[in-house]
Amino acid sequence: MSIDRATGALKELSNVDSTGGGPTFLSYDRRSHTVFVSNFGGGQVATIPVGHDGRLSAAASIQTDYGRGPSPKQNMPHAHGATLDPSGHFLVNPDMGADRIFVYRFDAASRRLSPADPPFETTGPATGPRHIVFSSDGRHLFALIELSGEVRSFDWDGSSGRLKPVQTLALDPPDYKGTRSGGEIILSADGRFVYATNRARNMVVAFAVNPNNGTLRQVQEINAGGGRPRSIGIDPSRHWLLVANEDSQTLNVFKVDIVTGKLSPAGDPIPIEYKPGSFAFLK
Repeated sequence: MSIDRATGALKELSNVDSTGGGPTFLSYDRRSHTVFVSNFGGGQVATIPVGHDGRLSAAASIQTDYGRGPSPKQNMPHAHGATLDPSGHFLVNPDMGADRIFVYRFDAASRRLSPADPPFETTGPATGPRHIVFSSDGRHLFALIELSGEVRSFDWDGSSGRLKPVQTLALDPPDYKGTRSGGEIILSADGRFVYATNRARNMVVAFAVNPNNGTLRQVQEINAGGGRPRSIGIDPSRHWLLVANEDSQTLNVFKVDIVTGKLSPAGDPIPIEYKPGSFAFLK
């Protein structure tokens, strides 16, 4: 799509096959001009070249996740993320269906993917890893675990593509009896805070990052202001966090205290016509 910055209008430039069923996540690498796409329906992850005019070419490389978990939602691999590490050499793909975080080597020149060694880190049965973010220094990785309702931190070795578990924090209290459901995870622009959505209890949770060891400390839990918060994002000014609530079909705005990381509601919910999935700010 091209964007008219004056009006915000979108114009389609090209379209290509995502190489699988149910594409659920996109990311873009400016260095290699590559779009990465994960396909929930069959576990495929692909690289799609982007021309200087913004048009897409057919996929240059495809890899398919493998494995399944014990939950009824895990009858096959369900690739749910595709994030390039800060070095640009590894693509990390949490697979909700396989209970694995897959790691693929990425060759920027050819845009080819190949399994790393080891090819994945397991997260345990019926956990369902969903999305990940890297710390600002590239030494740590934070993962949102959907089915078990957790945020986990890992040490990240950018030279080998290896993950080492560090910490697991539950999004719900120990006595919670409902179905757990993590939604999204993001990092603040200064790298000091991680925010996660908890769709089980309609909450946004804020964590402070320890830059020395990659551990997290919860600093706040606040109601998302709507039903089933699916996606969140912080605007370029760093002062506002938006929550897309799927079931209530609303966007909610929160003021960000950039010193403490805490959130406070700002205004009434904004109704939208369709159930929101994910969104991103134009930079």
